[in-house]
Order: sequence, then C-alpha cells, then structure tokens
Amino acid sequence: MTSNPATGAFHWGYFLILHLVLTIIQGGFQGISGNIVIPMIAGLVFAACGFTDHNPVMGDVATPQLRLGVVFLAYGIIILGLICNLIAMKFYPLTKEKMAELQNEIVAIKERTMAENQA
Repeated sequence: MTSNPATGAFHWGYFLILHLVLTIIQGGFQGISGNIVIPMIAGLVFAACGFTDHNPVMGDVATPQLRLGVVFLAYGIIILGLICNLIAMKFYPLTKEKMAELQNEIVAIKERTMAENQA
C-alpha cells in the first residue's frame, strides 16, 4: 500500500482502487438485498391476506387472514429458516473424526496466530 516504506508515502495503486470500488459495490448490493426482499415478502403476505391496493394501517379491520399473515411473518418465516438449517445439517457429512480434525486445525491456526503476534 505504500510506495516508500521508509517514509510511509501512500500510493494509490490500481489494485487498491479496484479493491475500494468493488468493496463499495458489494456493500451496495448487500444493502439493497435486505431493503428490497424484506418489504417484498411482507407485501406478498399482505396481498395474500386481501390487501391488494394498500398495506394495512391503523384503523383497518384485523381480519382472520391478516392475523394469520402477521403470525406467519413473525414466526413462520423463522421456522421455515430453521427447518432449512436442520435439513442442511442432516445432509452435511460431519463425523466425529471430521469434527476432531477441524478442531485440531483450529488449534493449529490459533497457535500460529499467537506466535505471529508475539514475534
């Protein structure tokens, strides 16, 4: 990142500029996905509850469909996500031997990092 380590002069190289641009673009996509998908899911549920021309507001009648939709938004989506996680964990090939191997790798990485930080 520096063109002259002795003086610490900063050099805006092509790689640094490319990295900054791609990081900003990636952050934008990350922000857009949450800001678009969450209201879209709520809108689809409200449309299924009968609110096709507007989202429910204070004063609207709380129909049984709306109550069911709100409960689905509050708990159903979370339950679906947890079920997907359970299915993924069921088919993930993790044995006791593999788990011990991963733990040994983590210990080795931590020891290497500690040695580098102390040096």
